[in-house]
Amino acid sequence: MTAYAIPYPFLAMWEDAAFGTLWFYGVMILALFLLGRFSIRRRQVKVMFAGNAISLLVSLLCAHLFQTEKWLWYFKPFSPAQMLLLLTTVIILAECFACFTKRGAYEKNDSSK
Repeated sequence: MTAYAIPYPFLAMWEDAAFGTLWFYGVMILALFLLGRFSIRRRQVKVMFAGNAISLLVSLLCAHLFQTEKWLWYFKPFSPAQMLLLLTTVIILAECFACFTKRGAYEKNDSSK
């Protein structure tokens, strides 16, 4: 759960706005993919959703505290908060998809026994 407290979406957006690089979006996707996969394997889906909520809240707090004037126009047509919500929503939808496909695999394995 502690690894979810890292504001991955904020860090990706900050890296994008400050340096113009998109590589931290890849780091964010990889980190949250691995955390989600670990949660799904341990059948701790509630932890996954709670962790994403914590990551979103910490990211929103960081965006509020550390945004610069450039952030007001850089992520157009979205505001920084809307961009954070969009990133988190996409991550949660991807994790839900992974969770349901994994659950289907568990049910297939259980029915074949």
